[in-house]
Amino acid sequence: MKTVFFLLLRLICYPALAIVLAAGAALIAVKVNGQCPPLTEIGVTCATKFSQRLADFGLAVGVFTLDTGVPIVLAVGGLIFLLRDLRPRRLS
Repeated sequence: MKTVFFLLLRLICYPALAIVLAAGAALIAVKVNGQCPPLTEIGVTCATKFSQRLADFGLAVGVFTLDTGVPIVLAVGGLIFLLRDLRPRRLS
């Protein structure tokens, strides 16, 4: 029962980690490419549709994370599970 619970928890936390990392990468890409003005919490208008979509995605995930805190908690759990899964197992 315990292993099923942790398997289900991993199935929830790993995608949350991927979404938060993708949103962070999108915001970094928008900041670096220079086609958008500085980001604010209200929004941003970019020069191209692709940059606009990246900025919208990053800001949507960021605002939802700051508002509820749920995605960042799940992402931290996913990071902990990832580090535990990548750690080499010792044979006793």
